Amino acid sequence: MHTKKVTERIKAKALELLAQHPEGLRYSELHAKILATDSSFKPNTINGCIWNLNTAYPEKVYKPSKGLFRLLTNNPLETEALEISPVATLSVCKVKEEDFYAPFADWLKNEIEDVTHAIPLGGNKFKDKWERPMLLASASQCAATSFKARLRLFLQKSKPRLSN
Repeated sequence: MHTKKVTERIKAKALELLAQHPEGLRYSELHAKILATDSSFKPNTINGCIWNLNTAYPEKVYKPSKGLFRLLTNNPLETEALEISPVATLSVCKVKEEDFYAPFADWLKNEIEDVTHAIPLGGNKFKDKWERPMLLASASQCAATSFKARLRLFLQKSKPRLSN
């Protein structure tokens, strides 16, 4: 049995992984690596532990850009250019439109941090035949930012076009 709380173990694992990757890790990469190390961690618990690592550990973690976590010990010089990691290629498979709703909401909220709340609504949530937006999102002032923003609502209706 583990002596630390689950949240403490997740945060410790996040700091350990950031130490192993001096270039930093994007939110989704960090989430996937933590889940891969211990399958007993629940994905939502991981989300709750890592989304604000830079505010939970301001003396250890910073964000050089939205969604990218890096240890302060790996802080690049101002003249040093930020390297962008290559994007992994995916194999082609059949997917449903609904498969995009929750990941898109998570991406908007945690990866690029454009909104503070995002709710997937697509599909037949309202039990009628009319088309509904796939996502409702809002952006407002966040405690982690120093700027004030007016409330913005986003309705996303576009559908992905997949080639056969």
